[in-house]
Amino acid sequence: MAFFAALGAKAIARQLIAAAGVTALGLLAAAGQYYARRNMEYEDKESDSEHESRDKEEGPREEDDRNGEHERSDEEESDSVDESRDEEEEEESDSVDESSDEEEEEESDSEEETDDAKNKKAKCSLSLIPAAIFIGVLNVRSLNNKVLRILQLIIKNTLDVVCTTETWSKEETGDAVLRRASPADFRFYYQARPSRGGGAAIQVTPLLQSAQILFKCKTTTFEVAAAVLQHRDWDEPVLVISLYRRGASGAKYDTFLDEFQDVLFEIFNLCDNIIVTGDFNIWVDDLRRGERFRCLLQAYDLSQHVREPTHRRGHTLDLVITRNVKTSCLYVQNDGISDHYSIYFKARPKSRHTCEKSKRKKDKDKKVKKYKKR
Repeated sequence: MAFFAALGAKAIARQLIAAAGVTALGLLAAAGQYYARRNMEYEDKESDSEHESRDKEEGPREEDDRNGEHERSDEEESDSVDESRDEEEEEESDSVDESSDEEEEEESDSEEETDDAKNKKAKCSLSLIPAAIFIGVLNVRSLNNKVLRILQLIIKNTLDVVCTTETWSKEETGDAVLRRASPADFRFYYQARPSRGGGAAIQVTPLLQSAQILFKCKTTTFEVAAAVLQHRDWDEPVLVISLYRRGASGAKYDTFLDEFQDVLFEIFNLCDNIIVTGDFNIWVDDLRRGERFRCLLQAYDLSQHVREPTHRRGHTLDLVITRNVKTSCLYVQNDGISDHYSIYFKARPKSRHTCEKSKRKKDKDKKVKKYKKR
């Protein structure tokens, strides 16, 4: 029994061993299959990763290639656009240059035309402006003992006309004194006072046509010398007056104003262009004393041009009064000949066009004033 039992145990052991071997082999086979699968999976993953890496590498390369191709195409397009733009700009610049050249030529032509027009206008305006004469005015306070000084004064300043007052000339000696005080061929006109002192005179260059004017009205408060002057470039003559009034006030001053108005009436009937110079012995710079005289000048459309003292003690006594005459370069100078200062100025008659224009303006102003009063 024991024997059979041992045999049975051995058989069971063999079976167990065989089963264990089978299970071991099965386990080994299962493990081999497991690892084989894992290897296959790993290999598959590696291949997939390689593919992915290749795809990743190839992707940016392709994108770079694509971008490069795009950039090349963009560069080509930009080059073509730039070329077209350059061509357009060159064409535009050429057209602009041509147009600018044409405009410059037109402008130069227009400038030449305007310059020609300006030159023509300037020539026309110059032809309308008459020549001016140079005039000197002085209270000499006795010409008898100052002949050489007056002659030197005329020559030094190249004066065309000299109006002197308080000459102290006499009827019997006036011609001789003025001849000595004048350059050769000068003409002279004067009025002497019957009594001592006073007197007025005009000395004129031979380059001017001149003639003496004698007034019909009687004057007792002043002496006056008058001459009509004509320059070859003037379309109208100018009447020049040298006047000396003795200093007085009250009734004699009123008489002077009346007599001066009488002279003005005669003057306006003779000539439109007037120059009145001389020693009036009126303080025109004093508002109170010179008011009536200034109102008289304004009423007769006369202009007084001296604005500074003409006597060494002050005050403006020697005057330059004009109507329809253009004055310029007026100045007062102490030549040391007497207690009065010399006055120098240039004068010419205003052109007819200017006089007519100023007259129309004054008439228009008068109409405006009348309208405003209404």
